[in-house]
Amino acid sequence: MEVVSLQEFWRRTMGGRPNRMDVSIYMGCPYECACGNTHEFDGIPDRVLRELPGMRLVVSCPETEAVTCIKIRGFFRYRLESLFGARDETNPSQFS
Repeated sequence: MEVVSLQEFWRRTMGGRPNRMDVSIYMGCPYECACGNTHEFDGIPDRVLRELPGMRLVVSCPETEAVTCIKIRGFFRYRLESLFGARDETNPSQFS
């Protein structure tokens, strides 16, 4: 997964809308986070920051100040593909 600056991340994810998608069916699907860890998608609405065209979501990290753009793949067996992400480099201790 590509890690970009926060400015570049927000430029790439401009537009979209607040999430209206039912994300509960993706609970438990793992995804690579910009913080460097792999998380299981938990479906908490506050962590889905934006819904983008093409079945993409912007999600916030449950542990740090990172954000990741993920794409939903599959029809019956879902998987989450991490496209790119960003993290707040002003606090590097959170990523050690």
